[in-house]
Amino acid sequence: MKKLLAISVSALLILVIVLVIKTLTYPFAKLSDNQPEPTKVAISEKSISRFAKGVQFATISYIDSAENNFAVYDSFRLYVRNAFPNVFKQLHDTLINKHQWLLHWKGKNTSLKPILFMSHYDVVAPGSSDPKDWKYGPFSGAIAEGRVQGR
Repeated sequence: MKKLLAISVSALLILVIVLVIKTLTYPFAKLSDNQPEPTKVAISEKSISRFAKGVQFATISYIDSAENNFAVYDSFRLYVRNAFPNVFKQLHDTLINKHQWLLHWKGKNTSLKPILFMSHYDVVAPGSSDPKDWKYGPFSGAIAEGRVQGR
C-alpha cells in the first residue's frame, strides 16, 4: 500500500513539474509596443436602454432542465427580435431542441472562410444569497453608477 501511495505521489509531482515547466516556457505571442489606441465607439442611450431591458429577463438555467422557466427564454428571444428588427432582416435563425438559438449571418463572399461567434443567454441562479444583500437585484437592469446593473 505504501509503495502504491509513493508511486501515485511521485507521478503527481512529476505531472505538476511538467505543467509548470511547459507553462513557463510556452512561446506566448508578444504584443508590439506600438499598438494602435482602441477605437472609442459612442453608445447611444437607446442601445443602453435595450441592453438594460434584456438583463431583466431571468433566463436562469438549472442542472435539472425541468426546473427551467422556458417561457422566459421564449420572451427573451421575442424581445431581442423586436428590439433589433434590422439585425433579423440579415440573420436566419433556428431553434435547436426548442431553446438553443442558432443565428446564421450569410456572408457576401462565399470564397472566404466562415467565422463563428458563440454566446449564451442563460445564467446560473443567484444562489442562496438574500436579495436584500444586493444593491441592485440580479435582474434589475438598473442603469446606475455608470453601468447596467444585473447578471
